[in-house]
Amino acid sequence: MRPSVLLVLDLREYADPPSDEEGSRRLWAEVEPELIGRDLRPDQTITVRRPGGVIGATVLESDLGAGWTGPDTTFAVCGVLERPKLLYRCGPCADAGQVRYGPFLCSGCGSTDTRRRVCDDHVVILDLSFAKATCPAHVPACECGRTASFWCTGPGCGSGKAWCDQHRRRHPGDELISYCRGCYDRRFPDCSTGGCRSIGTLSCEFQAGAGSCRTRVCPGHAFRWQVYGPARRGLVLCPAHHQRLPSLAADELVRQVISGTLGRRRGRSRVPKLPRLSLFQHIFINVQKRLLTVPQLYDLADQVYRADRSLTALIDEHRPGWQRERTDAITAERDGQHHFARLGQELTAMGHGDMVARISFSIFKPHAGELWVRVPQDLKGRFIGTRGATINALRQRIGLQINLEKL
Repeated sequence: MRPSVLLVLDLREYADPPSDEEGSRRLWAEVEPELIGRDLRPDQTITVRRPGGVIGATVLESDLGAGWTGPDTTFAVCGVLERPKLLYRCGPCADAGQVRYGPFLCSGCGSTDTRRRVCDDHVVILDLSFAKATCPAHVPACECGRTASFWCTGPGCGSGKAWCDQHRRRHPGDELISYCRGCYDRRFPDCSTGGCRSIGTLSCEFQAGAGSCRTRVCPGHAFRWQVYGPARRGLVLCPAHHQRLPSLAADELVRQVISGTLGRRRGRSRVPKLPRLSLFQHIFINVQKRLLTVPQLYDLADQVYRADRSLTALIDEHRPGWQRERTDAITAERDGQHHFARLGQELTAMGHGDMVARISFSIFKPHAGELWVRVPQDLKGRFIGTRGATINALRQRIGLQINLEKL
């Protein structure tokens, strides 16, 4: 049944408001008689005075119309207004005999008494680090003895150690972040190149000994070894190890790519894949100016596999693809040798048989229809012919694009 009168009780001036259901029933037994026999209308407030204080009953809704309340009138209390209770008091204010709300939890006091708080006037916050607010008695001290002014967010301190301004080094791109000197040097080391004052934001990934070189270099002095193609960032090399690449043994050059990829994979969710063997060909051409066949590169990777057991899992992951490349390359080699033999026959038929013994097969790319050959420098003019007449005639007779190897 819908209530005839909907009320809100105001107990803010009542000394001892009820704390349970039974107390609420007793209080209502004192209030209800004062509401009987009245013409109650919305927004009207009835004041009930009792020894414990003043109780206000405000009418929100009434179905009585112009009628008066009686013994059969139904009342419903939908809300009670009470004086706010101060649950968290400021400890320093309480020590001085004052009562004030403390919204902040002191990181020092909070370890023993979570109800002892700090007000706006007594709270001490270092560099807006609200999670580590303190009362004046627990302001941290720097290791030098001075009062601390900031929390270091560096790798060595991890926001757990406070320092004074004498040790502050600000983040080079964000004035709101500070480090102690030790953490700043770890986070933003100097470039290792002599005379360079830039930050060494990059670490050399050349594998030397038990781990990578890790020499810190700035972007201006670092070299990106594009072993994964142009779409992905290559391995970082310091100037010294960049200069070493051309002199590395073939198996060591392959090992550097594989071990560098393994080092980059550790702790990463998006990991790079090892290059295809055909991309290894371009790596050797760019770094050491020599062309290795796909089967030769497969054998080099297998040599690394047997020599360094830490790389076996990564090589095994890519071995099926490399095996397909090797099989296709062997087939292309056989077809290329066949086309090269035809090239020699056509040269002889065109009156250039003396060149056949001095030129050699380089590589055949079946998908591109390209036959690459090595021609001595003193024969290139005759092989190409006036305005390309000889080489163009060979292309038409064989039906392939004939290219001269530049290495």
